[in-house]
Amino acid sequence: NVGHRTVASSRVPSAAAIAVDAVPLAPVASLRAYYEALNGRQYTQTWSQLSPQFKQTHFCCESDGSFQFGRYRAWWEQVAQVEVRDARVQAREPQGVVVQATVRYVMRSGRVTEERHQFRLVEEPATQRWLIADQTRGVPQPRAR
Repeated sequence: NVGHRTVASSRVPSAAAIAVDAVPLAPVASLRAYYEALNGRQYTQTWSQLSPQFKQTHFCCESDGSFQFGRYRAWWEQVAQVEVRDARVQAREPQGVVVQATVRYVMRSGRVTEERHQFRLVEEPATQRWLIADQTRGVPQPRAR
């Protein structure tokens, strides 16, 4: 009986250690997946990865009070391709994490920009997905040749 407890308790810390080690990567992977889905024109999916706070701030509101999905989609339709050049967890907060990333936008017009953003991601309790809750205005970055 005592031996059984020892085995069980020795497994718990190793499983917990794996979970804790994986946490910092989850928001970054989620952010990358968001932009990959945008490249695939999966707007319904990407829209669901934005928190209600983000939609309230950036896409409020139609005359009936609903969020402006059409405006969101129209903006992304101008983008030929988007790429996350680098991303890392910059800070942890009680309600989420701050991820700093350089994002490269190739517009259908041919214009290319790279901008550094800070994203605040929050975990959605029901699904344990990371949602984008806020994003700073992009700071233009000099493009590497």
